[in-house]
Amino acid sequence: MTGKIILAIAACIALSACASRGGLHDFRLKPGEGPDEFKVTTQKPLEQPADYTALPPPGGGTNRADLNPNAQAAEALGGTLRSPGIPSADGALVRHTGRYGREENIRATLDTEDEQYRKRRGAFRVLGRGDRYYSVYAGQALDARAEQDRFRNRGVTVPSAPPQ
Repeated sequence: MTGKIILAIAACIALSACASRGGLHDFRLKPGEGPDEFKVTTQKPLEQPADYTALPPPGGGTNRADLNPNAQAAEALGGTLRSPGIPSADGALVRHTGRYGREENIRATLDTEDEQYRKRRGAFRVLGRGDRYYSVYAGQALDARAEQDRFRNRGVTVPSAPPQ
């Protein structure tokens, strides 16, 4: 009788290991959670321009009815968005960090190395449910409170941390 119970428990464990996972993060909704209604935006109503010569040429420019919250916020505050280039104030920093050269394809290299790391670390984490991201990268996480205490002990002025 106990042999059948042990066999049934082993079968349940074996079958639970076959559950599908969609990557490191588990984005399934938990009971009681729903979509975030604040992420839904509406479009501006279509309007007919007074002068058709001011319209951008077909295939170029942006749709006047599309929202651009960042640009609208900057405009409401009396400014404009900066170009995506390097600000002039950061030019010296960029030159200094690139003084020994830089790898042009660094993002693709990091992506490949990170995928290999996740495969090595995540291969043995098949049991258990939920988000595996934090268990795979647990060894690389910093303890913010320990770092704060370490800097304070050395006399560095650090901002206070939120309560736990």
